[in-house]
Amino acid sequence: MLRALFGTAGPPRTDGPAWNFLAVVISLLLTSVLGLTLAEIGWFSVWLIALIELVAVVGVLRVQAGDWRSVPALARTWLSDLGETIQTGARIATGRLVRVRPDARNLRLETAILVLLLIGAAILFARPAEMIRGALDSGVYINSGVALGRTGAIVQHDQLMRELVDLDPKTLKEVDEAKEFLHPQNLQRYTLDRIRMPGFYVLEKKSAMVLPQFYHLYAVWIAACYQLFGLYGALMTTPLLALLACAAVFFFARQMFSARVALVGLAFLITCPLQIWFARYPVSETPTELLAFVFFYTFLRFYQETRRLDSLEAAAARADHPDNAAEAELHATDLNARFFAVLAAGALGAIALTRVDFPLYLAPLAGYLLWWRLSRTWRQAHTWFLVALLLMFAQWSISFFFFTFAYTMDQYHNTLLDVRRAWPRLLPLFYIGVVALLLLDRWQPHWRPLARVVGEALSRRRRWLLGALCLGVALFFAYRYIWEPDILLNPAILAELAQGRIPFAWQSYIGAPLEAVAQTGKTTQTWLLNTNSYILVRLGWYLSPLGMVLGVAGLVRALWKRLTLGTAYFFAVFGIFVFIFGADTYTVATYPYSLRRFLPVVIPGLMILAAYALAWAAEKIRPRRVIRPLAWATAGALVVFFLVTGWVIISHTEDEGAVAQLTQLAQRFPDPKKTVLLFSNERDEPYVVATPLQYIFGFECFSLDRAYGEVKGSNIQQAVQRWQKAGYQVYAILGANGGKMFMPDIDLVPYTTGGGPEWTYNVPELEQLKAQKPKNIAPSTLHWGLYELQPRAGVGVPSLPFSLDIGGEDYKYLVAGFSGQERTPRTDDPNYWRWTFPDAFLRVPWSDAAKARGGTITLRLSAGPPERAVHAPPPPGTTLRRGEVPDTPLVPAPAQFKLFAGNLRLQPTTLTPGGADPALVTLQPGGGFQDVTFIVPPNAPTAPVDGNYLLLHLNSTTWSPADAGVSADDRNLGVQVDSVRVDVAP
Repeated sequence: MLRALFGTAGPPRTDGPAWNFLAVVISLLLTSVLGLTLAEIGWFSVWLIALIELVAVVGVLRVQAGDWRSVPALARTWLSDLGETIQTGARIATGRLVRVRPDARNLRLETAILVLLLIGAAILFARPAEMIRGALDSGVYINSGVALGRTGAIVQHDQLMRELVDLDPKTLKEVDEAKEFLHPQNLQRYTLDRIRMPGFYVLEKKSAMVLPQFYHLYAVWIAACYQLFGLYGALMTTPLLALLACAAVFFFARQMFSARVALVGLAFLITCPLQIWFARYPVSETPTELLAFVFFYTFLRFYQETRRLDSLEAAAARADHPDNAAEAELHATDLNARFFAVLAAGALGAIALTRVDFPLYLAPLAGYLLWWRLSRTWRQAHTWFLVALLLMFAQWSISFFFFTFAYTMDQYHNTLLDVRRAWPRLLPLFYIGVVALLLLDRWQPHWRPLARVVGEALSRRRRWLLGALCLGVALFFAYRYIWEPDILLNPAILAELAQGRIPFAWQSYIGAPLEAVAQTGKTTQTWLLNTNSYILVRLGWYLSPLGMVLGVAGLVRALWKRLTLGTAYFFAVFGIFVFIFGADTYTVATYPYSLRRFLPVVIPGLMILAAYALAWAAEKIRPRRVIRPLAWATAGALVVFFLVTGWVIISHTEDEGAVAQLTQLAQRFPDPKKTVLLFSNERDEPYVVATPLQYIFGFECFSLDRAYGEVKGSNIQQAVQRWQKAGYQVYAILGANGGKMFMPDIDLVPYTTGGGPEWTYNVPELEQLKAQKPKNIAPSTLHWGLYELQPRAGVGVPSLPFSLDIGGEDYKYLVAGFSGQERTPRTDDPNYWRWTFPDAFLRVPWSDAAKARGGTITLRLSAGPPERAVHAPPPPGTTLRRGEVPDTPLVPAPAQFKLFAGNLRLQPTTLTPGGADPALVTLQPGGGFQDVTFIVPPNAPTAPVDGNYLLLHLNSTTWSPADAGVSADDRNLGVQVDSVRVDVAP
């Protein structure tokens, strides 16, 4: 396309590296539009996209060649040029370069450094997070992209979901199997009433349609890489887009400042820990970063070419007879302006197909459109820009109406409510504004002289206005970074500093716990800030205080020297993101994840501006022979800081091993098309494994995520028996508390085909902290029991005595209130056990002999570590907010434990009861495990549904390791349970 438009010379004022980058940009935008269109109609295929583009290339060849007989020769010429490009690299630019930059040696050196930096970036980025798990945005992106690649369509069809019965055809009674397997949503808050899994809407049950959330352009690229290179190719999509984003940042910075600033800024960016993290972590901010800087670069070129066009037309108007060279230059510049206008519109429109927050990128556009129209500077290139943008938004309208309506409305729910409340005031203002704009346009000749006078007055005061703008920006950052956090200026900290001590809180600027300090008289109180606040301080954990200061200094200097209509768009979007998200990121307040809001624009912007600040200091501050080496040393120190402090991220692969583990699990089951996997556990845990098994490996997966007591076993059994009659093989995968799934006529038998009856999902993850910079890698472990479903009549009830290893193969007996498997830390004991929560429920077998004679239940229990403690009660009359910890001393907290069979409280025999309550067992912290035996009378109530079992209720007092200062674990823990033994009374 470039050759068809501009010939071998390329776009005017474009050298070799930019030529190649523009070719990539054209390919990126065309493939994006084609891919999304095919995905929307269900015909997505990377080979079909390639075929369409090949046809387009042949069409361009035909147009340029003039007839079909000349096409082969022209194609050979193009291929020869392509081979020369691959062979000689940057030297291909020499022939086009002489008329633009005679110093070709410098360009070759810049190109070589650029290539080396991008190779370094590729090495740093090429360890993608294996985020194929469900119940996280990152995993949902990968799963939806792979599902698109597997099926060729955005909408997934789920026939078994469609067949879930709402009404029993025999009894005509409501059954509502869907209530068991589909997660309901409140229609007062959400647009659709159910989700299939987190991140996947039930678009319509009758037609079996499931719709992935989010906007889908990012998923299109994941699907393309999946079809080309498989699952690991899908994971490499994000590093590839991040690498292209770094190139886009470089070309924008070079166009705005200089090649030296761009190269140093690129070095900062590719070594910045946040850029490395998100280059590996699949979220849509990464492609947005690419599209945003493609837009900033092409929009700046568009502005520059239109300015040049104005100058050429003015020169032609002054000349009586413009020569042919002037006419050719005028035509080439006009073509250049239209070319960059279309690319800029395409990139801006593609952002609207990638992120739901695209209005933030569109915000400055209205001002530009009004300015071009009212100032009468509108020309053909602006029309091309607007038409191309409208075409992109026609594509967005189709996506919105058919695919992203529910997601968009859910995300803007509160905003829409606010607008609806204010609508009686906004609607008159809207009409008045439209009429005012029409009148301004109509009467433009009348007010234009006044506007010219005002403009000249503002021009004379340009320095004062820019100075006020720069001062305001500097004060804003100083407030957000220094004053508002009250760390550097806190009286308690200043007092410690005056006494020669370095306060610990100052280290909060480089990642130590972010603390708030309050001093009342002689009392100083300190607490951790676990909220989503002081965002710029948290951003500085990764950019360093030096990087933040340099970035802000570069921003102020750039506003002073480089603010034009072409660069103002970048500054405006940069400011919008800092202003909106600088106080609250409106997302999960864990780091580094929460800082994804700043990835597309703010982080690369600060890196560029930091490089510009150093370049400005090296050129303007004297003596230069001292300042220049100091500036280079500062740049090197910043890179070293990034690499050293980011080594945890650089050397780590998030969720490494997840692909291999889930692939191994999938291979244990038969044909995915005829297999149903039934998950049972609390909340989102089942979806961690169920989502990739469904959308990547092709199994039918259903999850029971409701709490015990809400699950109806007869409904589940009815669905299971129908699937089995239809030829499906059904298996159960149970986590802690998976035993809440109890079917009257179906039993769970351990599944050992291809391995043992247990399977463990165990991957390393960076810790997710709210109050300090994460620096530790910890295993994320989920243990699962695998079972096949068999008729209960063919499986005998376990006889007594019955022993159960809690933390072993206990999944089908755990009903509710148990934690995951754990081991005692800092010991050689390999035995697993589980914590209980305040109330835990356990199902154990109970024979006819036990019903007649009674029996005993022996639990092996522990109160936990010696650090078990709770805060003393607050003084009478003190009111605590929900979740607030009283500011009182810690006191030891023995575990007080009670056991029930149904509603019958059981009496202990082996330990002295605590206090006046004869059925209360007291366990001292640090005492280790000990057996506690309870007597079960013959009349003990059996479990509901099946009388061959007892339902035990374990009740205990709790403590929180986080409140006790032992760890970051904020669970309310009861007692540790290691085993249970059930026997008939002698």
